[in-house]
Amino acid sequence: MPYYVWTSSIKGAKREAKRGDKVTQQELGLSREQWNALVAGGSVREKPFPAPKGYRGSAVDYLREQLRETTSMSAIEEEEVASELVKVAEARKEE
Repeated sequence: MPYYVWTSSIKGAKREAKRGDKVTQQELGLSREQWNALVAGGSVREKPFPAPKGYRGSAVDYLREQLRETTSMSAIEEEEVASELVKVAEARKEE
């Protein structure tokens, strides 16, 4: 099963991995404990990072930008949608 990096850096990894990179525990040279902690914390996930390579902001920032570009929402509406997206993502993570 592929995993993708969702953080700007992975401490203790034997090779550099950037946000959005497809990685495995073995490629990063991490112990099972280290790997499980990354997965549990959301730093490495089964779902690809939604922003393009090189994007410096968070996934939520990127989704907000996409919403802003495709809709004409007020700042308050945008914040409400972003908040709901975070709730949905967290709920899926708990499943």
